[in-house]
Amino acid sequence: MCARTALLRRSDVSNYALRACPDCRLEFLDPQPDDSTLASVYGDGYFLGEPGGDAAARRSKMKSATGASYINALSRLVRPEDTDLLEIGCGHGEVLLEARNRGFRVSGIELSAHAAAIANRCLASPAVSVGTSRRFPWRGTALALFWRPM
Repeated sequence: MCARTALLRRSDVSNYALRACPDCRLEFLDPQPDDSTLASVYGDGYFLGEPGGDAAARRSKMKSATGASYINALSRLVRPEDTDLLEIGCGHGEVLLEARNRGFRVSGIELSAHAAAIANRCLASPAVSVGTSRRFPWRGTALALFWRPM
């Protein structure tokens, strides 16, 4: 992530400060939430809407469409067939599926075991690991995506 040491304090959120880099515009919580706090936030039911049925299908379709637009933009910057892509906090895997369909070699890390299992079923492969980015073996990762980093 950003290596700049002079960061702006944007606002306070509960026991955290929202920091921002004026150069790269990265924003994050400081201090970073610990694993137990993250696990309490990202449990089995953290996704919007009902867990199944029409709401889940609409949510998945929306995430796929959004992911497709991001991956299309990314595909203009790198050669998908030459790129290993890691998505941090990949949820149900919709963005990874869009990336894989465009030629990226994909993997994901997801805190929720429930969501990771859904993503692996969606991808029809064990591409998503359960855990946090702090515990991920980064060797060989060419490009990492994170949409809402804490």
